[in-house]
Amino acid sequence: MAKSQQTYSKTEKEKKRLKKREEKQKKKVARKAAKDGTEGIPFAYVDHMGNLVDTPPDPTKKVKVDAEDIVLGIPKKEEGDEEKFDPVRSGKVSFYDFNKGFGFIIDSENNEKYFVHV
Repeated sequence: MAKSQQTYSKTEKEKKRLKKREEKQKKKVARKAAKDGTEGIPFAYVDHMGNLVDTPPDPTKKVKVDAEDIVLGIPKKEEGDEEKFDPVRSGKVSFYDFNKGFGFIIDSENNEKYFVHV
């Protein structure tokens, strides 16, 4: 008596593959049915306050804006707007290592520590 050419594991793999194919086909049919039921992309409108709403905005509340009034980019600086920056700072040395040539200085204005290297 000859042994069967298909082993148990081969038959199990075949069953698993067929089951997977059937599930995939069912999902495909379900997606197609769900797709036919929708009416498309829903619309969202923006009202006069900038909020998203389902209904179209009221045209009487629409505000007209002139294109010349819109400022693009960075506004020009006026001469009086600039603050004077003093690059010289004063402070107290809190730590300094002579061998390695670095240390920390505490600023006298805002008490921040600054790293210095010589």
